[in-house]
Amino acid sequence: MAELKLNTIVEDVLRLLLYVVAADKKIYQNEIDGFLKATTDLCLADTDGNALPRSWLFDWFLQNYQAVKTDTENSDFSTNLVHHFIRLRTWPDKKRLLSILCNIAVADGDYHLNEKVLVALAAAYWEEKAPEL
Repeated sequence: MAELKLNTIVEDVLRLLLYVVAADKKIYQNEIDGFLKATTDLCLADTDGNALPRSWLFDWFLQNYQAVKTDTENSDFSTNLVHHFIRLRTWPDKKRLLSILCNIAVADGDYHLNEKVLVALAAAYWEEKAPEL
C-alpha cells in the first residue's frame, strides 16, 4: 500500500465509516462498496489535497478491518467512539455524514442494533437529528 499522509480528521472519518461496517460483526460486499462510495461522496483527500485512490482505500479497509472489528468487541469501544465523535464535531456537514453512516449500515439489508446505536450516539454528540430510515 502506497504511503499517503492523512489529516487526523480524515483518519477519524475513515475509522468511523469502518466502525459502522464492523458494528454488526459481519462484512458484506455491499458494505465495502458503501464504504468506498462514502469516501468519494465526502471528498476525502490526503494532506496535499489529492483524492484518496480507490485502490488505496480498499487496501486501507482490508488492513484496518480486523483491528476495528476487535475494537467493537472491546469494553472500551464506546469510549473510542466518543473520541471520534468529539474530534469530528468540526466536520462541516455532519448531517451528510450521518446519512452516509446509515446508508452503509443498511447496505446489507439489515439495520443491526449496534449500527443504530452508533448512528444515534453520533447524532447526539453532534447535536443533530439521526436520519430516519
